[in-house]
Amino acid sequence: MKKLICLMFLFCSLVANGQQQELIDFIGLKNQAESAFQQRNSEQVVALYEELSNLIPDDAEILYRLSLGYQWNDNYAAALQAGAAAYEAGYREPASMAYRLARLSALLGQQDEALAWLEISLAKRLDDRPSIYDDPAFSSLRSIPAFLQLSGVIANAESMNRNEGLEYDLDYLIEEAQRMHAAPERPAFSDEFLGAVENLRERIPDITGQQFYLEVMKLVAILDDGHSAIYTPDGDSPLEITLASLPLKFFWFDDGMYIVDGLDGNEIYAGSEVLQVEDLLVTEVMARLSEFRGVDNTMTWRWMGPQFYLGRAELLNAVGASESIENITLTLRTLSGAIQTVEIQSGDYDIPRKLRVSPAMTGDVPLYLSDVDTNYWMEIFPESNTLYFQFNQVRDSEQQNIAGFSELLSQNLESNNIEHLIVDVRHNNGGNNSLFTPLVEAIIAFDQVPDHKTYIITGRNTFSAAQNFINHIERWTDAVFVGKPSASSPNFTGEETSLLLPYSRIRGSISTRYWQDSNPGDERQWIAPDVPVTVTAVDYFAGRDAALEYILGAIESGD
Repeated sequence: MKKLICLMFLFCSLVANGQQQELIDFIGLKNQAESAFQQRNSEQVVALYEELSNLIPDDAEILYRLSLGYQWNDNYAAALQAGAAAYEAGYREPASMAYRLARLSALLGQQDEALAWLEISLAKRLDDRPSIYDDPAFSSLRSIPAFLQLSGVIANAESMNRNEGLEYDLDYLIEEAQRMHAAPERPAFSDEFLGAVENLRERIPDITGQQFYLEVMKLVAILDDGHSAIYTPDGDSPLEITLASLPLKFFWFDDGMYIVDGLDGNEIYAGSEVLQVEDLLVTEVMARLSEFRGVDNTMTWRWMGPQFYLGRAELLNAVGASESIENITLTLRTLSGAIQTVEIQSGDYDIPRKLRVSPAMTGDVPLYLSDVDTNYWMEIFPESNTLYFQFNQVRDSEQQNIAGFSELLSQNLESNNIEHLIVDVRHNNGGNNSLFTPLVEAIIAFDQVPDHKTYIITGRNTFSAAQNFINHIERWTDAVFVGKPSASSPNFTGEETSLLLPYSRIRGSISTRYWQDSNPGDERQWIAPDVPVTVTAVDYFAGRDAALEYILGAIESGD
């Protein structure tokens, strides 16, 4: 939009002065520069973007590309100067630009300038602090205490005892949470968060490494968004931390918690409803586990809870659901209705994400489960002039990027006389927000045609960048939303980042952006469906898709 405004302003100026040819030349120059940039022709990039920067001296994107051109030519001094000008002109990613300028400064031997730009990048919420120390550009700075502090490395780690190291980690966690977390309410500065940190600090001498890890999970959950979380420690952690998972995949249907698949012979339990974990009802277990993870809304937990937490044996032990980490006792209701108690042995298992076909499923595989691992694909129903498009991840695939797929989608919509477009984002938990614009444009163009109708199927896995995608669809089209509420809010705190506690080597993420792709005053928990559809285990195991069945029925009846 900013480029368009600049071009419109330039157009008005030139036309007002009768300089139409200059405008044509300018557009041609921009196209040449864009082509050279895409081909990474460094000499042409420098020549063309120098010319453009003379015409529009304060365009941050032009200055950024000019800086890259200089860098590709190993002219670091010129790259630094143009990059600094891009930063001052308001480059759209200030943290990454400041970090790049720090690298250039270091490569030029300007240590003080490098440290200053690093400090600026952190202040602008640089989201990968753990990578600073190992960046080859900073090899000359690694003995400087100020650099170690900026890169999150303990200068005297070998002289620290365990308690001192864990206290250092708590101070670092406060620093990173307050530096990075972008929620408008600023929970990292709240009495609840700071009080919980101090409470943990007082208990450090009396707790195990395992308990410290679990308590840090609870601390980050206080930030209360779906992207901020503690994951697992690195292999070089000095703490004794036991991690173990169950070889079972769970899903929380509207009619109960079920096992949908298993590993290492535990597929036999697929189709069973989980009633209890040892002596606790599964609903109580899920309530206790929720203290380990922040969420955007209740749908976030309905998705993340079974996928990432119910199967973690060390967490079940921590909340009092199991006395053991090695063996977990479950009470199940089998497909036949019989109640049975089984003992599941935990281990190191990687449970596949997204809802998939179950070995307990009867009948044909439903379309919505037929290819959940492909980022985007489509199928045409010619008898009803309908195109079904499943959008599973906001990531470019190796075979075809999203922009190219969007062109193919538009071509298919037109050449097949499509009147009904179904966009299924039930499996889409996000990705790169900068990629989906061509898809939005294709859907808008389709939806604007009289007698065309668009349907969006959402679910509890519709999250993050997928939320921003449906925000645009809701705003710019008359699409009918069908299914379950989305797992993010229209405006939400998010972004996957890198947190590494220096002593314990515990990893996690702290959200650095407050996304406002909806109206700034939009306080909805989610985008609620126009047509709510119950998601039941009965339908799932029978191979039925109630949401798609509703839409196809509405199309057939002309509703």
